[in-house]
Amino acid sequence: MRELVKVWKEPEVLQGKRIQALVAIITTRGCSWFRRGGGCTMCGYNIPRGDVEINGEVLKGELERVASAFGGEELIKIYTSGSFLDPGEVPQEAVEHFVESLGRRAEELGVRPHLLVESRPEYVTEEALEPLISNFSVTVAQGLETSSDVIREESIRKGFRTVDFLRALEVLKRTGAGSKVYLLLKPPFLTEREAIEDVVGSFEFLKDLYVQTISVNPVNVQKGTLVERLYREGKYRPPWLWSLIYVLKEGKAIAGDRRVMSEPSGGGRPRGPHNCFRCDRRVLRAIRDFSYSPDNSLRRLEVDRCVCIRSWRFQTAFSFA
Repeated sequence: MRELVKVWKEPEVLQGKRIQALVAIITTRGCSWFRRGGGCTMCGYNIPRGDVEINGEVLKGELERVASAFGGEELIKIYTSGSFLDPGEVPQEAVEHFVESLGRRAEELGVRPHLLVESRPEYVTEEALEPLISNFSVTVAQGLETSSDVIREESIRKGFRTVDFLRALEVLKRTGAGSKVYLLLKPPFLTEREAIEDVVGSFEFLKDLYVQTISVNPVNVQKGTLVERLYREGKYRPPWLWSLIYVLKEGKAIAGDRRVMSEPSGGGRPRGPHNCFRCDRRVLRAIRDFSYSPDNSLRRLEVDRCVCIRSWRFQTAFSFA
């Protein structure tokens, strides 16, 4: 039987300071949008599992393990395959049990950790946030993906509109919770150039909104998705790492003091964001250095050019400043 919860520790940056974070991936019923509307075109995190029924009691046990693993880290990142704030995925009693368990552990250690959870905008409510923000400082990450309702609906099939995201931002601002936003680089049916322009345009859209961190997620090809079908048919190529470097540079220039970052999944592999495979490792190293350095400086994205950049420029007609 597959392990229900995975917990580890890793370096992170919080409020401009390098810290240690506790990371947990818990198993839930899965994303409600997947069950209700079929899910997003690039997301393969909701493959059904039949070896155990995930109910409130099981989730209490999973979250109890997370609380037990807490060793005084300043940040706890909790991921599910959907929305932590969705009571249909993580029942309220499981959240309250976790808050109580983690609160006791934090009191023993004399610390007050910061929590990062993810949610779709429809579940970002004061009621859902109350148990968390009453006991901890909290950031909620939302997958806006793009500022374009058309791309979000037709290419990503996300199932919400920009107005829903803006409503959720108002709730976060009103409650004092932090805000992190994910942007998607190269959803299906967009050319490389269109994908770049969409992400840069989305940075422009976010520049005056209540957002502290913007993370660019380049698409990687996951099993059982529409993107995988297009990939197998030769109709989709994951984004170039040069495209990711470009949008991070442009995005940081727009975002100013806000943190801009990227954690490319599957980077340097055929099904993930890649260049020519010869230069991928050093380009990925520069992206990670930029993303996880406290200064978040653009100079960290400077990387020696590879001959493959000519092919990228030919496809996009972009060039670096």
